[in-house]
Amino acid sequence: MKPLFTLLFIIPQFVLFANSYTTVSNGNWQNSSTWLNGTIPDPENLNGDQVYINHDITILNNNIKLLNGTIMLVNGVNFNLLGGNLIIENGTATFNNVNLYVESGWSLQQTTSDAYLYIYGSSVDIGQNFQNSEGLRYCEDTVICCETQ
Repeated sequence: MKPLFTLLFIIPQFVLFANSYTTVSNGNWQNSSTWLNGTIPDPENLNGDQVYINHDITILNNNIKLLNGTIMLVNGVNFNLLGGNLIIENGTATFNNVNLYVESGWSLQQTTSDAYLYIYGSSVDIGQNFQNSEGLRYCEDTVICCETQ
């Protein structure tokens, strides 16, 4: 009985401390009107957070960095990362029926064994490079275009 009690006690506390962010309209990541309750997630430090993107979104001159169990779910939208990179370290990014455009730098990086990337039924245009040092990536019914410079 003790292990079950411990598990039930730990999980709700973890959920209470994790930040959850959800888009409510199309727009710029850095605009408060894009996010539920006007709270903008720090794109460079998504640390144990849950991010739900169900609207077209543009990120200007920032990296998106998923750390420490962050989960980002992007569903049925245009996701444009201009002037930054998508970096997955110890996190999960899932794109479902998304037009994903990543413009610059190394563009898309998975840097640890706990970096997970899932892409379903999407179109992916990576401006320069895809770096997979470690981690897991899975693509299904997805078109990927990379332009190496």
